[in-house]
Amino acid sequence: MPWPPTDTMLKSLVALCLLSLFMSVAGLPTSPLVLAFILSSKLERYFRQGISYAHGSYAEFFTRPISLALLVISVLCVVWPFVSIHLKAKRAAKAEAAAATPDVNDD
Repeated sequence: MPWPPTDTMLKSLVALCLLSLFMSVAGLPTSPLVLAFILSSKLERYFRQGISYAHGSYAEFFTRPISLALLVISVLCVVWPFVSIHLKAKRAAKAEAAAATPDVNDD
């Protein structure tokens, strides 16, 4: 790391600081940000290595069973919170509608 820090390094430091402050104020966990920051260089290197092994084709990520399974799990992890909120709202509306209808018994 060069000394003194360059202007770009200082700007990225301030941006990450502001992002982590926003996450703290919003109640979001900051540990995934730290983990992503630490692992990002390795992930990028291995991604580039995988693409070079596949001769520039992204198809290897979708045709191999293990990588396809990991991609599907990743997509489900991202989409599931939105789906669960929708399902909870649908159940609540259904329960509310059932409670609002009068129970008429002619017995």
